[in-house]
Amino acid sequence: MRTLLLATLALAGVAAVSVPVLAEEPLPAPTAQRQPKCPEEAQPIPPAFASWTARTVKIAAATDAAGLAAAIVPVEKAVDVELKPAATVTFEPRPATPGGSVSRGGLFRLTIPHAGVWRVAIGMRGWIEVVVDGKPAASVGHGGGPACSGIGKIVDYDLPAGSHVLMLSASDAATGGVIVVEKR
Repeated sequence: MRTLLLATLALAGVAAVSVPVLAEEPLPAPTAQRQPKCPEEAQPIPPAFASWTARTVKIAAATDAAGLAAAIVPVEKAVDVELKPAATVTFEPRPATPGGSVSRGGLFRLTIPHAGVWRVAIGMRGWIEVVVDGKPAASVGHGGGPACSGIGKIVDYDLPAGSHVLMLSASDAATGGVIVVEKR
């Protein structure tokens, strides 16, 4: 037994001495995403999002359904939106991720000209929902925007034609870009 213990310790000592110690930077945590180096790693913006870099219109979010007439996000044209403190917004229905007491959000009218898969992209952190007939539409896809584009999140929805409510919530930004385009 003692011989086995000594042999094990001897092997462990040899193994510890023979393992090289590398002076490299530690690996990032498994959940950490490496940020691209801009502009070296910039990816081109797809043609459907071409107006993203030419936003000239700012739209203030509505805080309730009565304000939607003045908070219209057009389709196929990028705009800047001004979000409100979440505590002042009457979300109906309540978003899946409403955000905390210091988050921002808002409501916007969105008129979809024909049924299809529509992509909603935002340039800030936040939660995106489209409300159709009083119920949140299920997303059919999601992802990030092209590296270095400023588009942070894209969510796809299969939407019917008509007037719907775009709800943005759980954002830490007061303003940011939004574009709604048909997925082709």
